[in-house]
Amino acid sequence: QGVVAIFEVTDQQALIARAKAAGATLIERWDASDRPATIYYIGDPEYNILGFSTRHHDPRLKTP
Repeated sequence: QGVVAIFEVTDQQALIARAKAAGATLIERWDASDRPATIYYIGDPEYNILGFSTRHHDPRLKTP
């Protein structure tokens, strides 16, 4: 496993609840020590690892 995609989401807790309900395995919860940021890493049924973080929108970035 060389690369893990980390997706920013608007409702992290709801997404993690849906992932668990769909059979995903919680691998790890990571909390930043220097700011209020948490990333949840989950594993899907095919052993892919994905990370989900709360969206921290930078106003300089254009979004659809």
